Amino acid sequence: MDMSIMIVNAYNGLSGYRALAAVAVATGMAVRGLRKHSLDTSGAVAAAAVGFLSLGSGVRFGLTLILFYLSSSALTRIGNAKKESIESGHKHGGQRDWIQVLVNSGVAVCLSVGFLTTFGED
Repeated sequence: MDMSIMIVNAYNGLSGYRALAAVAVATGMAVRGLRKHSLDTSGAVAAAAVGFLSLGSGVRFGLTLILFYLSSSALTRIGNAKKESIESGHKHGGQRDWIQVLVNSGVAVCLSVGFLTTFGED
């Protein structure tokens, strides 16, 4: 069976409450990131998609992603002045775009989707 069909079937089989919760939490976190200026618009869209895929795959994947996002955002704010002096192209506030979101979460999302397609809902 084609891998893309397996992935679509796995997410189509999610319970309604789980899918709704994944959409709500992922969207809420993306909007929070946009308002706090830790994400730009493209980063917020990518974060919502990444969040849905992670949370839809399992609570442990979603919570791990949320903790990573919150801690990295806090560390970015704390070390902003130092980062400006050593990083070329540094954006004040650490606004991440879609590329940075996918680079930072791509492996984790692939593993969580792989878990869901292999083992189903946890």
